[in-house]
Amino acid sequence: MSGKLLRNIAGTWLGIGADAITGFLLTRIVLHAVGDASFGLWVLVSGMLGYYGLLDLGTRNAVIRFVARHNAQKDFDSLSNVVSTALATYFAIGIAVMLLAVVFAWRLEHIFTFQNAHDLADGKRLVLILGAGAAVGFPLSAFGGVLEGMQQFVRIGVVQATSSITRAFVVVLFLRLGYGIVAVGALTVLFNIAAGLVNAASVLRRLPQVKLAFTGVRRETLMTLAGFGVVTFWVSIANRLRFESDSLVIGNVIGLQMVAVFAIGAKVVAYSTEVVSAMAGVFTPILSHADAVGDKTLLTRTTFTGNYYASLLAFPITVVLLFFGKLMIALWVGPQYALSYSVLAIIVIPMAAYVSQSGSTRMLYGRGLHKSLAKLLFLEGAANLVLSILLARRFGILGVAWGTAIPLLATSLVALPWLSCRSLDVSVSEYWKSAQLPALVMVAPLVVLFGIAALLRPDPGVMEGLVELAVGGCVYAALTVNKFRKPRVQLAH
Repeated sequence: MSGKLLRNIAGTWLGIGADAITGFLLTRIVLHAVGDASFGLWVLVSGMLGYYGLLDLGTRNAVIRFVARHNAQKDFDSLSNVVSTALATYFAIGIAVMLLAVVFAWRLEHIFTFQNAHDLADGKRLVLILGAGAAVGFPLSAFGGVLEGMQQFVRIGVVQATSSITRAFVVVLFLRLGYGIVAVGALTVLFNIAAGLVNAASVLRRLPQVKLAFTGVRRETLMTLAGFGVVTFWVSIANRLRFESDSLVIGNVIGLQMVAVFAIGAKVVAYSTEVVSAMAGVFTPILSHADAVGDKTLLTRTTFTGNYYASLLAFPITVVLLFFGKLMIALWVGPQYALSYSVLAIIVIPMAAYVSQSGSTRMLYGRGLHKSLAKLLFLEGAANLVLSILLARRFGILGVAWGTAIPLLATSLVALPWLSCRSLDVSVSEYWKSAQLPALVMVAPLVVLFGIAALLRPDPGVMEGLVELAVGGCVYAALTVNKFRKPRVQLAH
């Protein structure tokens, strides 16, 4: 891979890694500081307010694509129109978000069941605080999209990591001073806004050619952004149904306390796979650039390379979670959350199969061919919601986990490969041989090693687990180091 691409991946990992590590550590600290009920309230409210992201209407992804496109063509007038129009759109969305937050807070007790007045009051405060943060964050997110379109992933990662680490220390301080979950929400909002302001200043300093003005808000630009973004909007709805509806189902069908148990297992999987998804994100502007100049060979090679590296990361992470997930959860939040491991075990393999094809999803976005992906993911999300509701009544949170896993596996093994092969005009065998199959060969010794260790010692202690992980890491690194330097499908320069 080129030096710039490696730096972009490293920058993305820096930001995502800081988020994952601080989130992992803070989850344990916050959970034990505020209790299951308040933590479940945090998961429920933040998950519900995550649906505000749907009001983005796909604008951020459109900004990334067209900034990359216009920057490649050195068309700074069009680039200025894109940024100005996106900002105006986001300001309008921010006003709508704040109004929705007020209505949501007003009717909160009619949406969810609360055990006492204190939980209800905290819930309303959280809704208003996170709603205000989302309202301010929408306009600021336009500048993050511009930086991604310019492939400034290192800069984004440094800002994100600095914000996450500083926020973690301040949150711990406030919890030790006796503050609760509302303070956690307020601090999260403040640090997110600060990071957005730093990104805005960076764009204005690095792109003096971009002129932000009301006259740059163009109807034709808005229609162009909307034409691309409306499809991304449906993808966002689908992703909410796929990965964020579970907490709502559990909160309504099973109970608030079990939201935290499910969220712990799901969070471990999410934190782990975010590393893979983030790496693939750096390919989006490259693919948009290749599409702009009509280089189909670069499109195919970049897609396969993205899938290859995603697989080399996703598969060993999955093996580690399957063999050591129970120990990790016990160390993280305590052995009383052993049921969370079962949630993890059900979800992690289908998720790995999906994220191993992150290069393919980025290709569809980069080429503007994501309409079919939107339809596919929406069907999966709808199936997820229906199955989760049906299975939750009989099997509890494990039924919800299976309701997520079954449609996700169908998408990963059948639908997405077929869609990607059709878009790239390659065979299914060529598709799998380019990435996933070689990665499976590389991870097989790891499965054998950990499997033998599990037979000899089913419940390893902390030191034994660390030794096994160290040995397995060395074995896998030795097997793959040359593959990382020379992948089967070379990325064209």
